[in-house]
Amino acid sequence: MGLVDQVTGILQNIPRVVLLKGPNAMLEHPTPHADREVIERVEYHIAPYQSLYTPEELNGFIAGILPELPLGTTSHDFFIGNLPRFQSTGVLFKGGFILHERVGERKITTRVTLDDPSVRQRFQGFPPEGSVMETVVTRDLARIILIGVLPDAHWGQEYLARNIWHMKHQYLSPGDYDKYRLCGQGL
Repeated sequence: MGLVDQVTGILQNIPRVVLLKGPNAMLEHPTPHADREVIERVEYHIAPYQSLYTPEELNGFIAGILPELPLGTTSHDFFIGNLPRFQSTGVLFKGGFILHERVGERKITTRVTLDDPSVRQRFQGFPPEGSVMETVVTRDLARIILIGVLPDAHWGQEYLARNIWHMKHQYLSPGDYDKYRLCGQGL
């Protein structure tokens, strides 16, 4: 069973979680990281069964789910911050989970041929007895699994349908966040 199947099963079987969307897989042009290249991104969107309205409540929800996810999962918290570029304050930044899975490897072989012996002598690391030098670099290919947490299932479905809150947009504008908080207060 692959990690995507495992994560899907776990998310479907946690009673306090509503699986809103996913798994949605997207192949990517290899993105180099320090120790691997990401070639696929898989996204999930989940929400708590009971709506949560503050970053503290949402972070408690994340902390409660983290132990149930596969080893190696990291989480990032919800928080209120600012977007100076847009002159916005009071922005809700989204929390969630990230997993990496090795799915293969890439081997890159470089072959250098030098015909002139005088150049070979000056070329550091080149074998003096031959005119060919080969190097092999191996990099892991990886799948990144992103699990975005939305504060409320009904509201989350609406926002996902309108594509307001997407993995690429890690925040909710102050006006939308205020409307959401007011809904939670019964207004």
